[in-house]
Amino acid sequence: MDIFTLLILGAFLAIIPIAIFFGLVFLALLTYVVSHVYPWLKRLAKLCAKPENLFSFLILAVVLIILVIIMFMLLRSVLILLLIFPPLLLFIPVDLGLIVWLVRIIKWLFAKWKSWLVSIYATANLQIIRMKIKHDVKKDTDLKAKWQGMKDKLSAEADRARGKINRRK
Repeated sequence: MDIFTLLILGAFLAIIPIAIFFGLVFLALLTYVVSHVYPWLKRLAKLCAKPENLFSFLILAVVLIILVIIMFMLLRSVLILLLIFPPLLLFIPVDLGLIVWLVRIIKWLFAKWKSWLVSIYATANLQIIRMKIKHDVKKDTDLKAKWQGMKDKLSAEADRARGKINRRK
């Protein structure tokens, strides 16, 4: 593999967690807005999240879009394409239902994996503290060695000075 391929692969692997994070932030903000600003939309989303309603809306929207496409192919009229907007509006309840299901899945996964995530965080935190202690101890050891070297050097100079003084006497 050349360097460019590795760079693209590394960038892709680095972007995935960032994209997941911002996706979850967007989903959290969207959930907050839906549930607090538009309470009627929250009720509609819960209604659309029922499996029978969700699949009914989805099937209806897909069938209507297919019918509009078939009509366009048969009649070759651009005005027929304007009929694609009503089926697209049916995807709004489907999207609301999917958001509700996505939030439910995230809540369920968080409940299942909460202790695992907390243990990973605690382990990482302990490793960071352990590395910091090792770094501080090494820094202190280096400092002690430096001071010991300076002390030895001063002791040697002091011994030489004493020797000179003793020779003069």
